[in-house]
Amino acid sequence: MKVFFMYLKNLNVKDVRDVNPHVITSFFKSLETLITARRKKPFSANSQNTLLATLKQFFRALYVNELILENPFRKVDIRIKIEEKRRVIMTPDEMSRFLDSITLDQPLGLRDRTIFELMYSSGLRASDVARIDREDVNLKEGIILIRQGKGKKDRVIPVHKVALKFLTLFLIESRLKKGPLFYSMYKQARLSSPSINNRFIYWLKKAGMYRCNLSSHCIRHSTAVHLLAGGADLRYVQELLGHESIETTVLYTYELLDNLKKIYKTYHPRENEYFKEVDSEYMKRIEDFERLLKRRLANRALYRKNRKKYAAQRKAPKKRSRLR
Repeated sequence: MKVFFMYLKNLNVKDVRDVNPHVITSFFKSLETLITARRKKPFSANSQNTLLATLKQFFRALYVNELILENPFRKVDIRIKIEEKRRVIMTPDEMSRFLDSITLDQPLGLRDRTIFELMYSSGLRASDVARIDREDVNLKEGIILIRQGKGKKDRVIPVHKVALKFLTLFLIESRLKKGPLFYSMYKQARLSSPSINNRFIYWLKKAGMYRCNLSSHCIRHSTAVHLLAGGADLRYVQELLGHESIETTVLYTYELLDNLKKIYKTYHPRENEYFKEVDSEYMKRIEDFERLLKRRLANRALYRKNRKKYAAQRKAPKKRSRLR
């Protein structure tokens, strides 16, 4: 809101009753090039949409309470397109390589291995793991209670045998009876979500697998895609991940389709050998070949035109010079 009132001040608009649709339209157009004071970057599409929603509520409240005669947003249609970020998915081989790289003889190795095995086992968020208490773990049944997950909802999730094995080993070594399941390094406080993400990046770099846009949340995405690729029912994946709407879970099928396309392009013999994607280098080769072909055809036409002439010259008797 502060940036909006600063814009009004620069326009010398001293009263919100003077704000009209043109002012609002020009304001949002200026946001495309305006640099934020704190981050020194242009306003992102998400920030613009948040500001748009806030201003709509603000002017609606003014209109409802009869503080302005007309709501300027009623004559404004502003739509800010948000580019959906592609989910980063790790392959099953990458996940196995990453998990196996967390050696138990390293400091915090057993704790971290248990955390990431649980996340991959059940598609947990880092925030879900950070909230788990010792009392929420049922080793006998192989289940964990996730309290107050996203949307403030509780859910019970199953844990596969490998993750359960590391979890049992971790509980034996830590001797926890109650309280948070995972503590920070010096057991002074509950482990936080940012700390889990930092440890994920740490082990990725140690294994030589780090790349941009990777965070611990990609484990959750990978779990969903791997389950669907293995034939898991969409409703099961929805319940496991705790999605309120199945539409959110359906989005993972698109990621699965993209992965199938990549595999198809890489390994199918016809796609890989004969049907290359057209790019600038390919077009340049085609043009060079076309010029070479035209040159050769022109030379052949010239040869055919003069072939009879050359043949007649070869057959004609040569005149003998007289010796004097």
